[in-house]
Amino acid sequence: MIFRRTRILVTLGFFAWLMPATFAQTVWDSGTFFFEKPNNVPTTVRDVIIPESVELTRDIVQGLYNAAQEDGYVFDVSPANTEWAFDNLNGNGDVSIENFATLNYADWRSATRFVPSAPPFPPATVDIDGVLRLVDENIYIAITFTSWNVGSGGGFAYVRAAGPSGGVDSDGDGVGDASDNCVDVANADQLDVNMDNIGNACDPDLDDNGVVNFLDVSLFASAFGATGQQAADFNGDGVVNFLDFAIVSGFIFGPPGPSGLVGP
Repeated sequence: MIFRRTRILVTLGFFAWLMPATFAQTVWDSGTFFFEKPNNVPTTVRDVIIPESVELTRDIVQGLYNAAQEDGYVFDVSPANTEWAFDNLNGNGDVSIENFATLNYADWRSATRFVPSAPPFPPATVDIDGVLRLVDENIYIAITFTSWNVGSGGGFAYVRAAGPSGGVDSDGDGVGDASDNCVDVANADQLDVNMDNIGNACDPDLDDNGVVNFLDVSLFASAFGATGQQAADFNGDGVVNFLDFAIVSGFIFGPPGPSGLVGP
Protein backbone atom coordinates (compact mmCIF):
# COMPACT_ATOMS: atom_id res chain seq x y z
CA MET A 1 0.00 0.00 0.00
CA ILE A 2 2.81 2.38 0.89
CA PHE A 3 4.67 1.39 -2.28
CA ARG A 4 1.59 2.04 -4.41
CA ARG A 5 1.01 5.46 -2.86
CA THR A 6 4.66 6.39 -3.40
CA ARG A 7 4.48 5.29 -7.03
CA ILE A 8 1.38 7.42 -7.58
CA LEU A 9 3.02 10.47 -6.01
CA VAL A 10 6.15 10.04 -8.13
CA THR A 11 4.02 9.70 -11.26
CA LEU A 12 2.03 12.84 -10.43
CA GLY A 13 5.25 14.70 -9.73
CA PHE A 14 6.66 13.66 -13.10
CA PHE A 15 3.62 14.95 -14.98
CA ALA A 16 3.63 18.16 -12.96
CA TRP A 17 7.22 18.71 -14.07
CA LEU A 18 6.15 18.28 -17.71
CA MET A 19 3.46 20.97 -17.40
CA PRO A 20 4.43 24.41 -18.79
CA ALA A 21 5.09 27.24 -16.36
CA THR A 22 2.15 29.53 -15.61
CA PHE A 23 3.19 33.16 -15.58
CA ALA A 24 1.67 35.70 -13.25
CA GLN A 25 -0.74 38.09 -14.93
CA THR A 26 0.96 41.39 -15.86
CA VAL A 27 -0.64 44.57 -17.21
CA TRP A 28 1.35 47.01 -19.33
CA ASP A 29 -0.26 50.42 -18.91
CA SER A 30 2.75 52.68 -18.34
CA GLY A 31 4.79 54.82 -20.73
CA THR A 32 4.41 55.17 -24.49
CA PHE A 33 6.19 53.30 -27.27
CA PHE A 34 5.59 54.25 -30.92
CA PHE A 35 6.31 51.66 -33.61
CA GLU A 36 6.10 52.17 -37.36
CA LYS A 37 6.86 49.88 -40.28
CA PRO A 38 6.77 52.03 -43.43
CA ASN A 39 5.63 50.66 -46.76
CA ASN A 40 8.00 48.44 -48.74
CA VAL A 41 10.62 47.92 -46.03
CA PRO A 42 11.86 44.44 -45.07
CA THR A 43 10.27 42.41 -42.30
CA THR A 44 13.43 42.81 -40.26
CA VAL A 45 11.73 46.03 -39.20
CA ARG A 46 9.67 44.65 -36.34
CA ASP A 47 8.48 45.52 -32.85
CA VAL A 48 10.42 43.27 -30.47
CA ILE A 49 8.02 43.21 -27.52
CA ILE A 50 9.51 40.12 -25.87
CA PRO A 51 12.81 39.04 -27.51
CA GLU A 52 12.57 35.63 -29.24
CA SER A 53 8.92 35.30 -28.22
CA VAL A 54 6.85 38.17 -29.65
CA GLU A 55 8.27 40.25 -32.54
CA LEU A 56 5.49 41.80 -34.64
CA THR A 57 5.86 42.71 -38.30
CA ARG A 58 4.04 42.50 -41.65
CA ASP A 59 4.98 41.59 -45.23
CA ILE A 60 4.09 43.84 -48.16
CA VAL A 61 0.62 42.27 -48.21
CA GLN A 62 -1.61 40.38 -45.75
CA GLY A 63 -1.65 40.78 -41.98
CA LEU A 64 0.52 40.89 -38.90
CA TYR A 65 2.64 37.93 -37.87
CA ASN A 66 5.02 37.06 -35.08
CA ALA A 67 8.48 36.81 -36.67
CA ALA A 68 9.88 35.17 -33.53
CA GLN A 69 7.63 32.13 -34.08
CA GLU A 70 6.37 32.30 -37.67
CA ASP A 71 7.89 32.62 -41.15
CA GLY A 72 4.89 34.55 -42.44
CA TYR A 73 1.24 35.35 -41.98
CA VAL A 74 -1.24 32.48 -41.37
CA PHE A 75 -4.96 33.25 -41.68
CA ASP A 76 -6.91 33.17 -38.41
CA VAL A 77 -3.78 32.23 -36.46
CA SER A 78 -1.19 35.00 -36.78
CA PRO A 79 0.40 36.59 -34.96
CA ALA A 80 1.22 33.46 -32.95
CA ASN A 81 1.13 33.77 -29.17
CA THR A 82 -1.20 36.80 -29.30
CA GLU A 83 -4.86 37.59 -28.76
CA TRP A 84 -6.54 40.93 -29.43
CA ALA A 85 -9.56 43.02 -28.47
CA PHE A 86 -10.63 46.35 -30.01
CA ASP A 87 -13.18 48.98 -29.06
CA ASN A 88 -16.65 48.08 -30.41
CA LEU A 89 -15.33 45.30 -32.66
CA ASN A 90 -15.95 41.53 -32.61
CA GLY A 91 -18.59 41.68 -29.91
CA ASN A 92 -16.75 44.05 -27.58
CA GLY A 93 -18.15 47.28 -26.21
CA ASP A 94 -15.84 49.88 -24.75
CA VAL A 95 -12.31 48.50 -24.62
CA SER A 96 -9.61 49.79 -22.29
CA ILE A 97 -6.70 48.36 -20.36
CA GLU A 98 -8.73 48.91 -17.19
CA ASN A 99 -11.33 46.30 -18.22
CA PHE A 100 -8.88 43.85 -19.84
CA ALA A 101 -10.15 40.93 -17.75
CA THR A 102 -13.70 41.09 -19.20
CA LEU A 103 -12.90 41.50 -22.90
CA ASN A 104 -13.64 39.15 -25.80
CA TYR A 105 -10.20 38.19 -27.18
CA ALA A 106 -9.55 36.56 -30.55
CA ASP A 107 -6.79 36.10 -33.09
CA TRP A 108 -5.84 39.39 -34.74
CA ARG A 109 -7.83 38.89 -37.98
CA SER A 110 -11.00 37.84 -36.19
CA ALA A 111 -10.67 40.69 -33.70
CA THR A 112 -10.98 43.26 -36.53
CA ARG A 113 -14.55 42.24 -37.44
CA PHE A 114 -17.34 44.77 -36.79
CA VAL A 115 -19.39 41.83 -35.47
CA PRO A 116 -18.27 38.20 -35.11
CA SER A 117 -20.13 37.15 -38.28
CA ALA A 118 -18.75 40.00 -40.45
CA PRO A 119 -15.63 39.86 -42.63
CA PRO A 120 -12.43 41.17 -41.03
CA PHE A 121 -11.52 44.81 -41.65
CA PRO A 122 -8.10 45.79 -40.21
CA PRO A 123 -8.42 49.53 -41.03
CA ALA A 124 -11.26 49.66 -38.48
CA THR A 125 -8.65 49.30 -35.72
CA VAL A 126 -7.06 52.68 -36.48
CA ASP A 127 -7.52 55.35 -33.80
CA ILE A 128 -9.50 53.15 -31.41
CA ASP A 129 -8.45 51.61 -28.11
CA GLY A 130 -7.25 48.04 -28.06
CA VAL A 131 -5.65 45.47 -25.78
CA LEU A 132 -3.04 42.99 -26.95
CA ARG A 133 -2.58 39.82 -24.91
CA LEU A 134 0.70 37.88 -25.06
CA VAL A 135 -0.69 34.43 -24.35
CA ASP A 136 2.33 32.49 -23.09
CA GLU A 137 3.59 35.36 -20.93
CA ASN A 138 0.07 36.32 -19.73
CA ILE A 139 0.80 40.01 -20.43
CA TYR A 140 -1.91 42.53 -21.38
CA ILE A 141 -0.79 45.63 -23.30
CA ALA A 142 -2.70 48.81 -24.09
CA ILE A 143 -2.38 49.47 -27.85
CA THR A 144 -3.81 51.84 -30.48
CA PHE A 145 -3.09 51.54 -34.20
CA THR A 146 -2.37 54.89 -35.84
CA SER A 147 -2.17 53.69 -39.46
CA TRP A 148 -2.80 50.63 -41.62
CA ASN A 149 -1.91 50.52 -45.32
CA VAL A 150 -4.68 48.83 -47.31
CA GLY A 151 -2.84 48.32 -50.61
CA SER A 152 0.50 46.74 -51.33
CA GLY A 153 3.34 47.96 -49.16
CA GLY A 154 2.70 46.46 -45.74
CA GLY A 155 2.90 49.67 -43.77
CA PHE A 156 1.38 50.02 -40.32
CA ALA A 157 1.99 51.88 -37.08
CA TYR A 158 0.75 51.86 -33.52
CA VAL A 159 1.29 53.28 -30.07
CA ARG A 160 1.46 50.84 -27.19
CA ALA A 161 2.31 50.89 -23.51
CA ALA A 162 6.04 50.61 -22.90
CA GLY A 163 5.81 48.45 -19.81
CA PRO A 164 4.01 47.66 -16.58
CA SER A 165 2.93 50.28 -14.06
CA GLY A 166 5.94 49.24 -11.98
CA GLY A 167 7.98 51.57 -14.20
CA VAL A 168 11.08 50.73 -16.23
CA ASP A 169 11.38 47.15 -17.49
CA SER A 170 15.06 46.90 -18.46
CA ASP A 171 15.00 43.30 -19.68
CA GLY A 172 11.61 43.47 -21.41
CA ASP A 173 10.14 40.44 -19.64
CA GLY A 174 6.93 42.16 -18.55
CA VAL A 175 7.97 42.65 -14.94
CA GLY A 176 8.98 46.18 -13.88
CA ASP A 177 12.49 46.59 -12.48
CA ALA A 178 11.21 47.49 -9.02
CA SER A 179 9.58 44.07 -8.63
CA ASP A 180 11.79 42.01 -10.98
CA ASN A 181 13.97 39.39 -9.30
CA CYS A 182 16.35 39.51 -12.29
CA VAL A 183 16.49 43.09 -13.56
CA ASP A 184 18.89 42.48 -16.48
CA VAL A 185 17.91 38.92 -17.49
CA ALA A 186 14.48 38.26 -19.00
CA ASN A 187 12.59 35.79 -16.78
CA ALA A 188 8.87 36.34 -17.04
CA ASP A 189 8.21 33.31 -14.83
CA GLN A 190 10.26 34.85 -11.93
CA LEU A 191 11.43 31.35 -10.89
CA ASP A 192 13.27 31.53 -7.55
CA VAL A 193 13.73 28.02 -6.15
CA ASN A 194 15.78 28.98 -3.09
CA MET A 195 13.44 31.93 -2.36
CA ASP A 196 16.20 34.47 -1.73
CA ASN A 197 14.47 37.14 -3.91
CA ILE A 198 17.06 36.67 -6.67
CA GLY A 199 15.66 34.68 -9.60
CA ASN A 200 17.27 31.46 -10.80
CA ALA A 201 18.11 33.14 -14.11
CA CYS A 202 20.67 35.43 -12.44
CA ASP A 203 21.58 33.56 -9.27
CA PRO A 204 24.51 31.12 -9.65
CA ASP A 205 25.47 32.06 -6.06
CA LEU A 206 24.37 28.69 -4.75
CA ASP A 207 25.86 29.13 -1.27
CA ASP A 208 24.30 32.62 -0.88
CA ASN A 209 27.53 34.31 0.22
CA GLY A 210 27.15 37.22 -2.20
CA VAL A 211 29.71 36.21 -4.81
CA VAL A 212 29.85 33.51 -7.50
CA ASN A 213 33.07 31.53 -7.11
CA PHE A 214 34.53 28.02 -7.19
CA LEU A 215 32.48 27.01 -4.15
CA ASP A 216 29.39 27.57 -6.27
CA VAL A 217 30.95 25.67 -9.17
CA SER A 218 31.44 22.73 -6.80
CA LEU A 219 27.81 22.88 -5.67
CA PHE A 220 26.73 23.11 -9.29
CA ALA A 221 28.75 20.00 -10.15
CA SER A 222 26.97 18.12 -7.37
CA ALA A 223 23.60 19.07 -8.85
CA PHE A 224 24.57 18.34 -12.46
CA GLY A 225 21.98 16.14 -14.17
CA ALA A 226 19.26 16.76 -11.59
CA THR A 227 15.74 17.32 -12.90
CA GLY A 228 12.66 19.16 -11.67
CA GLN A 229 12.85 22.48 -9.84
CA GLN A 230 16.48 23.00 -8.85
CA ALA A 231 18.31 26.11 -7.66
CA ALA A 232 21.07 25.20 -10.15
CA ASP A 233 18.62 25.10 -13.10
CA PHE A 234 19.31 28.68 -14.10
CA ASN A 235 17.51 28.64 -17.44
CA GLY A 236 14.44 26.91 -16.00
CA ASP A 237 14.24 24.09 -18.56
CA GLY A 238 13.83 21.37 -15.93
CA VAL A 239 17.32 19.89 -15.98
CA VAL A 240 20.74 21.01 -14.70
CA ASN A 241 23.16 20.75 -17.62
CA PHE A 242 25.87 22.51 -19.61
CA LEU A 243 23.48 25.30 -20.62
CA ASP A 244 23.28 26.21 -16.95
CA PHE A 245 27.04 25.96 -16.57
CA ALA A 246 27.41 28.61 -19.27
CA ILE A 247 25.35 30.92 -17.06
CA VAL A 248 27.60 30.19 -14.07
CA SER A 249 30.62 31.12 -16.20
CA GLY A 250 29.07 34.47 -17.05
CA PHE A 251 28.79 35.40 -13.36
CA ILE A 252 32.07 33.96 -12.04
CA PHE A 253 33.83 36.19 -9.46
CA GLY A 254 30.91 38.62 -9.52
CA PRO A 255 27.69 39.06 -7.54
CA PRO A 256 24.37 37.46 -8.45
CA GLY A 257 21.46 39.55 -9.69
CA PRO A 258 20.80 42.38 -9.73
CA SER A 259 17.33 42.00 -8.31
CA GLY A 260 14.79 44.74 -7.76
CA LEU A 261 13.73 42.92 -4.60
CA VAL A 262 17.16 43.08 -2.96
CA GLY A 263 18.84 46.31 -1.91
CA PRO A 264 22.32 47.27 -3.16
